[in-house]
Amino acid sequence: MPQNQSGKSSAFKWITRIFLLLVVLAVVIGFYSYNKIRQSLPILEGELSFTGISTPVTIERDALGVPTISSTSRTDIAYATGFVHAQERFFQMDLLRRRGAGELAELFGAAATKIDRESRIHRFRSRSQKSVNSLSETHKALLTAYKNGVNEGLAQLDANPFEYIFLGQAPVAWRMEDSFLCVYAMYFTLQSPDGMGESNLGLMHDLLPPSLFDFLTPAGTIWDAAIDGTTFPKPPLPAPGKYYEESEATHKKDGTKTAQFENFFLDFTEELRGALGSNNWVVSGAHSESGSAIVCNDMHLMVSIPNTWYRASFNIEGVKNRRITGVTLPGLPFVVTGSNSEVAWGFTNSYGDWGDLVILEMEENETDKYKTPNGFESFVKYQEIIKIKDAPNDTLNFEETIWGPVIDTDYLGRKRAYRWVAHTDRGVNLHLYDLEQVSNVDQALAVATHGGIPAQNFVTGDKDGNIGWTIVGAIPNRIGDAGRYPQSWADGKNGWDGWLSSEEYPKVVNPESGRIWTANARVVGGKMGDKIYDYYNFTLGARSQQIRDLLMAKDKFVPGDMVQIQRDHRAVFLTRWQKLLLETLDESSVENKPNRQEFRKEVENWGAMASPTSVGFRLVKNFRRSLAHAIFDPMLAGLKQKDSRFSYISMIMAHHEQAMWDLVTLQPDYMLMPGFDSWKHALLSQVDSVIAEIGTPLSAHPWSEENTFAVQHPFGKSIPALSSWLDIPEQALPGGVHMPLLQTKRMGGLIGASERFAVSPGLENEAYFHMPAGQSGHPMSPFYNKGHEAWVNGDLTPFLPGEKAYELKLMPN
Repeated sequence: MPQNQSGKSSAFKWITRIFLLLVVLAVVIGFYSYNKIRQSLPILEGELSFTGISTPVTIERDALGVPTISSTSRTDIAYATGFVHAQERFFQMDLLRRRGAGELAELFGAAATKIDRESRIHRFRSRSQKSVNSLSETHKALLTAYKNGVNEGLAQLDANPFEYIFLGQAPVAWRMEDSFLCVYAMYFTLQSPDGMGESNLGLMHDLLPPSLFDFLTPAGTIWDAAIDGTTFPKPPLPAPGKYYEESEATHKKDGTKTAQFENFFLDFTEELRGALGSNNWVVSGAHSESGSAIVCNDMHLMVSIPNTWYRASFNIEGVKNRRITGVTLPGLPFVVTGSNSEVAWGFTNSYGDWGDLVILEMEENETDKYKTPNGFESFVKYQEIIKIKDAPNDTLNFEETIWGPVIDTDYLGRKRAYRWVAHTDRGVNLHLYDLEQVSNVDQALAVATHGGIPAQNFVTGDKDGNIGWTIVGAIPNRIGDAGRYPQSWADGKNGWDGWLSSEEYPKVVNPESGRIWTANARVVGGKMGDKIYDYYNFTLGARSQQIRDLLMAKDKFVPGDMVQIQRDHRAVFLTRWQKLLLETLDESSVENKPNRQEFRKEVENWGAMASPTSVGFRLVKNFRRSLAHAIFDPMLAGLKQKDSRFSYISMIMAHHEQAMWDLVTLQPDYMLMPGFDSWKHALLSQVDSVIAEIGTPLSAHPWSEENTFAVQHPFGKSIPALSSWLDIPEQALPGGVHMPLLQTKRMGGLIGASERFAVSPGLENEAYFHMPAGQSGHPMSPFYNKGHEAWVNGDLTPFLPGEKAYELKLMPN
C-alpha cells in the first residue's frame, strides 16, 4: 500500500475514533445529566420517619398534584407544608427570599447586582430577623416547624433541585426569617419601593400652573364604581394659556444589548414591580341559590413557570375537624386566599398610599445632619456587602433617618427619606394564619386589620351569607399634610402618629346591594377613602364598573356563574373611543386614502371585544395609546427634563384618561399640540401613526399579534436552548387591560390571573378553581403545567383536590 494512502487511512481511523469517543462522551454526559435531574424529583409515595414531627401526617396528592395534608397537629401540618414546598418549589422560594434580601448576585453573578443594590437599601434581612424575634409563641412554633420541614424536604431529594445543577451551585438552607423575606419580595411587587408615584405628583404640583395640575390629577372619573357610591366632580379645563413648548420632546429607546441572564433580571425586576391588578367580589346569601355567600378572586400577576401560588388543602383532624383549602405562597406555612369551610376570603392590591417621601432639611454647612422635631440629628450610616458569584464583592453605603432610608434627591437636589409601611414593625407578621380559625365575617375582618402583608382589599363572606370588606395590612395614622406630596416633617406638624386601630379601619359589612367588588380602583370615598388614598395612584375604575354592572344584572348566582364574569373581555371602556374614531374618519378624511378606509372598516367591525381575531380592537386600543403620548409627552416635557424618572401616562392608572377625553371632545384651541392646525388633524395623524406602526394590510394584523404569550420558566427566558423543554408554547389569548379578563403583555411576559376561583363556604364541593402552569416547578414531574389548559379555556375544575393518586406518610421518629 502506498505510504500516503496508508497515512490517510490512519488519519481517518483516528478521526472516526475521536468522533465515536465524543458521541459516547455526549451520551454519558446526557445520561448523567438526565439522571441527576430525575433524582431531584419530589417523593410522592411511601413512608418516611422524622424527628421533627410529633404526630403522623398524610400527604395525598390528586392527579393535578394538589396535596391534602392531614394531621391532628397544626404545627406538623406546617412541617409537611414546608416539606412539599421545598420538594416542588425550592428554587422559586430561593428567588423570593433573595429578591427580598438583595442576594440574587450571590447566585447569578454580576447581572443581578443592580437589582440587589435596589433591595439592600431597605435592609429587609435585618428587619426580618427582628420580626421573627417578636413573634408570639404560637406563630413562632408554626414558623419553626415550617422551616424544619423545608430543610428536611430539601435534604430528602436525591439531588439538588435541577436549577442548581445548571447554575453549578448548591442551595442554602432555609432560615425562619426567609419566610418574611418572601413577604418583602411581594412588597416590591405590590407597592412602590421608592415613592415615585408621590414624586411624580409632587413634581407636577410644584411646577405646573394650578389649573393644569387640577385638570391632570382628578380625584375621580366617570369610570368610578366605589361600593359606597361616592363620586367626585370633574375638574374644569385649565385656564387659557401656553401649555406646550415649541418643539416636541422625543423619547429614544435604549438599544443596548444585554447578556442572557441580564435579560432575565430585567424581566424579573419588572415582574416584581409589574402587578397590574386583581379582581375580587362577594355576593351575599340573599343573592346566592344556596344562602351562603359566594367569594370570587383572581389575583393578576406575572404568569410564569412555576406559578406564584401553590395549591393545598389542610385537614386538621380532631374533635372539630377543620379543612382549609386555597393557595399558599411557597415560603409561608398558611393558606393565603381560600376557604376554611365557614368563611372564604380573597385579595386585590389596594393601591393605597403606603409610603411618603420626606424632604430633609440639612443643617447649614453640614452634610451629615438633618432637622427633626427634636433638633438636628446625624444620619445613621450603613454598609452592605453584596456577594457576587465569580466577581469581587460590591460595597453599598447609604444613610438612614428616623423616618427611613435616604432614598434619592429631588429635582432641586434635596435629599429625601422614604417612610414606608414595609420598614416598620407592622410590615410583616403571621396574623393571616389566624384566618384559618375564624367562623364568621366579623371575626375575619378583625383578623385582617392586624395582618402584616402589603395592604390589600380584603373581601370575605361566610356560610350564613354575610359579606364584608376592609383593608388587610397596617394603615398609618397621618397628621398634618403628610401623604399626597413630598413634604418636610422637620417641625413635627406632618408625619405618622402610630397606626389606625382596628375600630378605625374602613369597613363595609352587608351593604344594601348585597354585593361587594374591588379591582384596584377606589373602593370607598369620604372619610373612609381619606384614610387610604392619595386620590392619584390607583387604577382606572373601568374594570370595577364592568364587574359591578354584571353583578347587578342578575339576582341569584351559583359559583359556576362567576367564571363568565371573570372571563368577560367585552371592550366596554374603549367603546367611546371607537365611536370617536368613526366620527373622525368621515368621508372627507378617507377619500382616496385606502389605508384609512380599511382602518375605518376594521374599527366598524371590531366586535367590541378583546378577541385574538379582532383587528379593530387593536386599532382602537393603539389609537388611544398613541394619542395619549402625542398630547402629554410634549405638554410635560419640562417635567421630564427636571427629573428623568418622571412619568404621567400609565397603562392602568386613572389620571390621564379623564383629561385626555375632555381635551379631544371639548377641543380647546389653546391646548392643541404643536405641529397641528386642528384637533381633527391631530386625531387623523394618530390614525396614520397606528397604520404605520402595525403595517398593511391591516386585516393581517389582529389583536393576537400583540396578545400572544409563551409562559416561561426563568431559565427558558435566559437560556433559549432550554425553552422548548421548560416553557409552555405561545398561545394567542383573549383579554386586555380595562376589562375583567385582564390578560396583557408586559416586558414580553403575560400579566393575567395567577389563580381564579369562586367558592361558597361550606359548599366547597360546588366550587371551581383555575391556576396556570401547574403545581410543580420540575419539568419531569407529572404535575408540570397540569391544569393550565383549563385556566386558558375557562373549564370548571374542582376547588377541592380530586381523588387520591399518590400517598406519602410522614411518621414521627
